[in-house]
Amino acid sequence: MTVIPHPVSSLPRTAPVSRPGILRSAKREPEVLPVWLVTMSTVAADGTGGTQWFAVRTHTAAQAMAEAAVQARSAAAVAHRRGARVRVEQAEVALWKADSPAYG
Repeated sequence: MTVIPHPVSSLPRTAPVSRPGILRSAKREPEVLPVWLVTMSTVAADGTGGTQWFAVRTHTAAQAMAEAAVQARSAAAVAHRRGARVRVEQAEVALWKADSPAYG
């Protein structure tokens, strides 16, 4: 009996199985909104003043002011400023980052 050497090859690769009729939805990149920095001055009961900042992700500066005003009334914000009153009417807003990635 004659043995002829035969090269051993790896198994053939198969193409990924595709299932016809199943539509794959195109992935859309999430909209990245600009980050606005809203600054509000504060006044404590003893008359001392300070500042509280809010980073808000909205389309416009007006929306950022409105969202920061809501956040300023939250229990966490009041506790952070130790009960000091915030002066929403004197708030200032500035565009912080127009192309920053979304917070995770």
